[in-house]
Amino acid sequence: MVAPRPRPGPTVLSPTLTLDVGFSPTLLVTPVELDADGRAAYSHVAKCGRMYFSIPLNVQAVTIDPQTLELCASNSLQIVGKSYGTCDDCQPCSGGVTELTLRYLGEQDALVELFRKNKPSELYFADIVSPGASFDVSNGGATLASLVDVRVDGALVATIKANCSTPVAPGVEFGPFRILSASSAAGGRICPLDTGDTGCEVGKAARLGLRYTGNDCSASDNDQEASKWFCDGDPSGATAVRVVVYLHAGQVYADQIVSPGDIVVADAAVLGLHNLKANTFVDVFDLDGTLLQQIGFHTSCSQPLAVGDVFGSIEIVEFVPDLQ
Repeated sequence: MVAPRPRPGPTVLSPTLTLDVGFSPTLLVTPVELDADGRAAYSHVAKCGRMYFSIPLNVQAVTIDPQTLELCASNSLQIVGKSYGTCDDCQPCSGGVTELTLRYLGEQDALVELFRKNKPSELYFADIVSPGASFDVSNGGATLASLVDVRVDGALVATIKANCSTPVAPGVEFGPFRILSASSAAGGRICPLDTGDTGCEVGKAARLGLRYTGNDCSASDNDQEASKWFCDGDPSGATAVRVVVYLHAGQVYADQIVSPGDIVVADAAVLGLHNLKANTFVDVFDLDGTLLQQIGFHTSCSQPLAVGDVFGSIEIVEFVPDLQ
């Protein structure tokens, strides 16, 4: 994470943050930098899992809901690139998954069922679940089957690989479900997925978080072959632009008005897909409709793609893999 550029002549204070073990909903912060008049020179950013929070520096305490803190990444929380505080101890998945806590992300009550792949008689969970509700899945202390089917109102929506061959960790999403906590036979509590350290090595991209920076093409920094991506134009740091992210004309992942620092989410599910296809394109317009910059890059993972890659005015800050 790149810290905002400080204004001239600040008074630098030592940042502090307290995050109680057990995912306390309160983060205590003190200003990092004040200008000559004692006002906040800029906001710092708290990063917890895939979630980013801008916290004004004159705010001494901020409350974040507990369910968000359940996604605390890499057993730590970061402010402007530095780590402060820890969450509960955790280990990588090992020996197979024994327990899962899932949150239902659907929009209406539904019958949710989880069972051994193709064997509904070997049932791990079945109940009516409301939007936003969480529930536990287990096999009486034994490991779950290597493959677990997930049905919503009788329709198969996902298959979870519960043998630890791919990430099954807090923050991972399968269809309309997000893992809030997980445990494995040999490792105990499983560490949350840190999307800041993930890319194509854990699967194709189901969703990308793209931060608009306002930079020109010379800011590009990525490992893709020159023939696999392009950038043309310069938004000249425009403070309000329209960013359109798309697969083809008429197949749009995202279309929104943003300012530098804002994040646009390119989600394959918007087009009914499991993952982003071979190429993704980004057009940046001013608010009068003039095209300022065009970007294209490879997103099917035959080329490197990871958090931190930069293509012109777009920086990848979130990589959610397709694990289905």
